Amino acid sequence: LNAEGSGFYLGMNMFDGYTDAATAAISAAMVYAGYYPYANIGLLRAPKVLTYTVANEAGEDLDIFALSAADGYIYYYGKEIVYEKAMAVVTVSDDEKFENYVNLADSFYKKSDFSSALLEYKKALEIKPSDEIINIKLGNTYKGLSQLTEAIEAYDVAIKIAPDNADSYFNKGLCQAELNDLSNAKINFEKVITLKPDYAYAYYALGLSYEKEKDLVNAIQNYEKFIEYSADKNLKNNVQNKVNNLKKKLPTEEVVEE
Repeated sequence: LNAEGSGFYLGMNMFDGYTDAATAAISAAMVYAGYYPYANIGLLRAPKVLTYTVANEAGEDLDIFALSAADGYIYYYGKEIVYEKAMAVVTVSDDEKFENYVNLADSFYKKSDFSSALLEYKKALEIKPSDEIINIKLGNTYKGLSQLTEAIEAYDVAIKIAPDNADSYFNKGLCQAELNDLSNAKINFEKVITLKPDYAYAYYALGLSYEKEKDLVNAIQNYEKFIEYSADKNLKNNVQNKVNNLKKKLPTEEVVEE
């Protein structure tokens, strides 16, 4: 099937609204593969390919020939795509594979499907193990799964790769705070502020940590720094109310430095 032959014609007629040649040809191939009338067509960020391999419901492999879509997307039927096999069949660079895994992982993460996201981020890291952003995303995914020790380990890898990335220290600190390791959490939040003095949420996290330790003076000071730097009006109002209440709890001899 190709865009210039019957595939294009059939695809255009049976899947109304599909206007590019690649989509039409793939749609037509799916019809011949026995997918019609199944209409569970999804989107996958995929390499711009001429050949893609899927498995039909009988488990038989089928090569789909189509011109690549201009936007770099191809259409697939649910989870019936043998994605790894397709990647092997098509000549795809490591950079393209990496991008595909990351985009797929990001889509899973946005849906809070952290288990699926984790698998795809790990595949991406097999290609580029020294990518700091993916190591951070891996940590965030572990955090979403409440696997905080693994999350901290991922952030440590990111810190080793890029020691000046404030986000790594901040996310690591959040995990430590959740584990009630407040001393180390504060160290990481302070590191964030050293790297990026206007990182508002680091001050907020420090304030929470000090408040848990009943150190109200330092809690108030950091909350007020958060108010100074944050653009989150609703949270700023809430934190200001918290500051006002905490100040009422201070002994009269304790003064918060402005």
